[in-house]
Amino acid sequence: MQSFGTVNWIVLILYLLGMLLVGAYFAKRAVHGQDEFFKAGGRIPGWAAGFSIYATTLSAVTFMSTPEKAYLTDWGYSAGNLAIFAIVPLLIGFYVPFFRKLDVTTAYEYLEERFSVALRVIGSLLFVLYHMGRIAIVVYLPTLAITSVADMNPLIVAACVGFLCVIYTFLGGMEGVIWSDVIQGILLLAGAAVVILAAMSMTPEGLSVSSCLCVGLGL
Repeated sequence: MQSFGTVNWIVLILYLLGMLLVGAYFAKRAVHGQDEFFKAGGRIPGWAAGFSIYATTLSAVTFMSTPEKAYLTDWGYSAGNLAIFAIVPLLIGFYVPFFRKLDVTTAYEYLEERFSVALRVIGSLLFVLYHMGRIAIVVYLPTLAITSVADMNPLIVAACVGFLCVIYTFLGGMEGVIWSDVIQGILLLAGAAVVILAAMSMTPEGLSVSSCLCVGLGL
């Protein structure tokens, strides 16, 4: 088993502490009422909210499971991701303006006003159940990665990851969540760029041939 390394541990700990500090920084605003906690008082810029939504879709599944599936089989799985480009214009043109006019905290609040409390409960319950399963996978994959290079109990690693996420989310409210997502999204995309460039540089012919191949593929 390869060692995780002192430098990696320092970077990981600093990153986790940084996320907690983000939540703590916005905690002083989040405690000033429901509107502050759930809507950040309307202070969030549009680009940050949009980037936060995008960053939320990035996870260990994106960086570990999807590449493995593409390597072992083919790129057929990417068809579902490409559908996002067809859905986004509809969201921007219809859904976002519609819910903006309603001035509701969540879509489930609209379900109650439009239909009934029962439908709101069913909708929110199904959402929670779906994400309980998704979060289990998202937490399991980095736990698997860490325990493969460090002699640690996977249950402890998973518990620490989940606990830290709950804490900084609870402290900072929606504002803390969005800005931490922005930071995490930038780090993930920068990391992906570094990995791609490193992989291209390690090809037999170097960066020049890899760059030509990417241009030819339209990447």
